[in-house]
Amino acid sequence: MPRTDDHTSAPVSRRSGGNAAVRLLLAALAVMGFDGLTKAWAERALALGEPVPVVGDVVRLTLGYNTGVAFGLFAQGGPWLLVVTSAIILGLAAWLVHGRFKPS
Repeated sequence: MPRTDDHTSAPVSRRSGGNAAVRLLLAALAVMGFDGLTKAWAERALALGEPVPVVGDVVRLTLGYNTGVAFGLFAQGGPWLLVVTSAIILGLAAWLVHGRFKPS
């Protein structure tokens, strides 16, 4: 239910976009931190290519390295694939931000 002033029943407008952006940023930082910690643990605890059973043969952990962009794809693509993909993503992000926060 929207917050109201003491003297009126009209909702008081609040900008919640900033709070949502801060929460999203904090969540992203938490996920990135957890990802880094699990990768550091895996490099210390696992040997390259040797599976470690967690739940019998059903669930196993195996240390491996991805040399490609996504799931090993375009491993020989060189830096240009990264540059082009980054430019496309930045362009889409700018377009979305410009469309969402356009002055009315």
